[in-house]
Amino acid sequence: MPIPYSKFASGSRTESLAKVYLFEGKEDVQKLEGLTKLTSQLIDEGFADFDLETLEGQGVTASRLLTAANVPPFASKKRVVVVRRANAIPIAEQDSIASKLHEIPDSAVVVLMLPAPEMKDGQAKASSKVSADLSKAVNKVGVVVTFASLRAEEAGGIIAKKIAASGKRIDAVTLRKLVDRVGSDLSILKTEAQKLIDYAGDNASITVKDVEFVTEQKPEELIWKLLDSVGSRNTSAALRLLKDLLQMGGSVDSEAPRLLAMILRQLRLIWQVKVLADMGQSLIHPSDEAMEALPANNNVAAFCARASFQVQKLQSQARNFTLAELERCFEYAARADLTMKGVEGEIEDPAVILEMLVINLCRRRPAQNK
Repeated sequence: MPIPYSKFASGSRTESLAKVYLFEGKEDVQKLEGLTKLTSQLIDEGFADFDLETLEGQGVTASRLLTAANVPPFASKKRVVVVRRANAIPIAEQDSIASKLHEIPDSAVVVLMLPAPEMKDGQAKASSKVSADLSKAVNKVGVVVTFASLRAEEAGGIIAKKIAASGKRIDAVTLRKLVDRVGSDLSILKTEAQKLIDYAGDNASITVKDVEFVTEQKPEELIWKLLDSVGSRNTSAALRLLKDLLQMGGSVDSEAPRLLAMILRQLRLIWQVKVLADMGQSLIHPSDEAMEALPANNNVAAFCARASFQVQKLQSQARNFTLAELERCFEYAARADLTMKGVEGEIEDPAVILEMLVINLCRRRPAQNK
């Protein structure tokens, strides 16, 4: 049974050490952190050149791996053999390794490292994984450790410690701004945090203005602002934000459908917030009855459970709309979608279709709450 990295990191690895580990999942920075923690306990300082061997997956065979593992440790507790990009090991060799994992001596620990998977249609590509036989074999004689994507709060906490270690301060609002803009991928977050530390110079604190200057706005952030402008009927601001969004990506033909989908996604989240509010339910811990009233996909409660700092933003957005107004929004968006697909209407330019959508949303008259 795979275990999460949090359990692996908190356990005593010297007391219940496995012969084989398979590190898999999306968070590559934590994989390296986990490997460092493991090797630091097993390899005596100054003897890594003798007792730690790193192999590249594409060149690994079962014979090569066992030969490396059978070399006795020179001066450390264990000999550690790390295989990077284990998914690149030829499939026939992976299956051969699977049949021979039990032959790894007690004096060695083998760590099979998988990079963050390449995704297609929401699923990890088969080439990003090891063979089924090898995965089963590791589960039988060793441990599979999963490194899942971090929640925004978890990533923010790690980055806050990095910033504090540099001697700088960052408050909760600024930290949320940073994660909002950059996302929760630690490799990217750490790079951007270092930029902020360097940019702050002699200043003791990193500010929101620093984050806004150093990092780039994500489309999601502009979508929030766009919907704020729509909610306040500020047509000129909404059109300006739409223009910025269209210029952030590739061609207008490819960006326009994506932006329409993002607008629809936010509107659906806002609609769910209104539904929960009418039921007297909390966004954080809605009842089972309330959950049944919400869609399974793009579920606002699940979204807020992963990113609780978004609750205030969603509630603020929801105050800009009534349920009746949201129904009109969906009608306008559906019409824009059909026009963009050439099903109805005569406008062919996707940018103009989105501009007309924004104008319609901003010009609608306030309706009474349902």
